[in-house]
Amino acid sequence: MRRIPVTVFLFSLLFLAPFCHAATDRLTKGQSIKDGETLKSSDENFELGFFSLGNSTLRYVGIRYSKIQDKAVIWVANREKPISGTDGVLRIGEDGNLQVVDGNGRLVWSSNASVASSNATTVRLDITGNLILSSNDSNDDTDEAYWQSFNDPTDTYLPNMKVLIGSAEIHLLSSWKSASDPSPGNFTMGVDPRGAPQIVIWEQSRRRWRSGHWNGILFSGVPYMAAFTTYQYGFKVSGESDGKLYLTYTPSDPSELNKFQITWNGFEEQKRWNNSTQAWQVMQSQPSEDCENYNYCGNYGVCTPSGSPRCSCLQGFEPRNPDQWRLGNWSGGCERRSPLQCQRNSNNGGEDGFKAVRCTKLPDFADKYRVTSDDCKKRCENNCSCTAYAYVDAIGCMLWNGDLTDVQNHIQSGNTMHFIIIIHREEDWIIVSIILLSFKKIPEHGHDNGYNESDEVKAYVKLDYILSSNMFPQYRSQQQDGYTCDSTDSFGWTGLPSHLCMATVVAQKETQSYLSFSVDKS
Repeated sequence: MRRIPVTVFLFSLLFLAPFCHAATDRLTKGQSIKDGETLKSSDENFELGFFSLGNSTLRYVGIRYSKIQDKAVIWVANREKPISGTDGVLRIGEDGNLQVVDGNGRLVWSSNASVASSNATTVRLDITGNLILSSNDSNDDTDEAYWQSFNDPTDTYLPNMKVLIGSAEIHLLSSWKSASDPSPGNFTMGVDPRGAPQIVIWEQSRRRWRSGHWNGILFSGVPYMAAFTTYQYGFKVSGESDGKLYLTYTPSDPSELNKFQITWNGFEEQKRWNNSTQAWQVMQSQPSEDCENYNYCGNYGVCTPSGSPRCSCLQGFEPRNPDQWRLGNWSGGCERRSPLQCQRNSNNGGEDGFKAVRCTKLPDFADKYRVTSDDCKKRCENNCSCTAYAYVDAIGCMLWNGDLTDVQNHIQSGNTMHFIIIIHREEDWIIVSIILLSFKKIPEHGHDNGYNESDEVKAYVKLDYILSSNMFPQYRSQQQDGYTCDSTDSFGWTGLPSHLCMATVVAQKETQSYLSFSVDKS
């Protein structure tokens, strides 16, 4: 048997090495990826290479899923400069950066990183889908990377991607222009750290949707998030060795393929690959209905998903544009019926006080303070520009010093907000007196003195008639759910007859105070 000389064998290995890289997860200087070749992660879930979109012949370089049938694109390098033809090349340039060049050798895209040694850089496609440019001796430590695609994403957020929470808004993801055009579109998605971190979608510079504030477990403005925490959501905000805060997401099952995306038409979508149907399953999409659209009811308006109409004004406020409000155009919001005491030049009128509204997606643009709940209230009381406060255990004291914006009423979740209103105690007692006088006397000893269930029904009907009339537009009678006779509010109504139980509810489905009387049959 004829033996191959060692020198010939070694020469063959050196000659063929640049063409064997497609079977590995990394690229070194002197190697390249041509159109038709790919770089794959070690688990082969992701691949880096050239592709076209739709019916176009333009070529892009990016990262896609590899094993599954739907090779969805998760990152695009040359999203603004596609290549005509199939002569493009992906390589490590003379300066050590990752580069995309066209068939004429013209630079189309570069990672533009500050590289310590241009002769010792490596590009690796990690099993997370992260493309990492680092030195040859970095031992795959992402903290030492010169550049990584997770820090320069396009429209997709993947598990284990770290989002820096700084002192200013960060527009992390940008939508495609259309379903087949990856150039930057009209929408961006990122994090606003003010008050407490929240995820925001912007349409150019205007807010389109926000998640509500992070409370240490979930984003409080997404009403169904609590019910699916263990399955859908693995968000975490934590500090790291560099002293900075980061938002990360870890799925409950790491073997599943999950992604978050800002779609070309402005929706945040969470998708999971379903092996049974061999298709992407949309787990949630935002905004999901009218009330999710940013500030749908305008300033000082409250949107209730199950309400009819959707919008109402906070107590003490009235529609700014009544005609438009009646037509269902609520964007103008609400305004105070009369100025607060601290805004008036005289002491005439009612005193300023707080009204509590529970189950609320707290307003946007809060400022956070590290004080107790009592001190939080005092800070707002002593500042005439303060319009509301809230104290959330995992966040602390939150104050609002301007218009209350993007308020929603959540039936099963949310927090309690205390906003400032004018308290007219005399008027309140007159209303209660009229209501009580409108009842026929109901015996205190139940059925032994002629009381029956129909008397209680009549009492509710008569009360409903009084409160739903135009006599007292600031009050509204509604069926209670889950409130007891022990419920009171800041008006402090007490001392009613023992056979009547009054519950003045602090918050309910449309954030307007209402009364309910029932007969004590004991």
